[in-house]
Amino acid sequence: KMKRKKILLSLVLLGSISVVPVVYKYKYLESQLRSKLIEVSDDISKATGLVVGEVIVEGRSKTGKSDLLRALKVSEGDNILAISMKKMKDRINKLPWVKSARIERHFPDKISLTLFERTPMARWQTNRKLKLIDEHGDIIPRVDLAKFSNLPIIIGKNAPKVASQILETLSNEPHLFKRVKSLTLVSDRRWDVQLDNQINVHLPEKN
Repeated sequence: KMKRKKILLSLVLLGSISVVPVVYKYKYLESQLRSKLIEVSDDISKATGLVVGEVIVEGRSKTGKSDLLRALKVSEGDNILAISMKKMKDRINKLPWVKSARIERHFPDKISLTLFERTPMARWQTNRKLKLIDEHGDIIPRVDLAKFSNLPIIIGKNAPKVASQILETLSNEPHLFKRVKSLTLVSDRRWDVQLDNQINVHLPEKN
């Protein structure tokens, strides 16, 4: 039995050693074939005019142009068929101001991009620092807060999670909303609202 096991082990090792050059050769051939296919695809695209000639962007208000260009990773003359729309969309959705994006390919040479950006609603005070939040209470990262000093400050550990309702209610009354300096979440149940004339309004838990 021991002898049989040794023979089987030797055969397995021999087979493994024999497979290694075959695998490397296969990977090399696969790589060569892929590069040839890409080359042929590029030639066909150029011959038929299926190359990027124009990128149309709508909905861009706060997203920086340079940031968007880096996320697009597309240039005039690129093979329009070889562009991965999913990867492009994933990169764009990571931009701080982008809530969602819609990308479409219009043959022969156009790509259209529609951005749906976040709306800044307040600044959240946490650990003695301020962070910008949108209408859903989500943090908008990597922004210059100095540009949003007019927005009210919300205070409380869980304030961003429950702020959307009070922020939406106040935003429906713009003249009142612009006078709000801060909103403090009390016991995770109700809000204290401080106005610009130092008056504090203690809102009830309900109604």
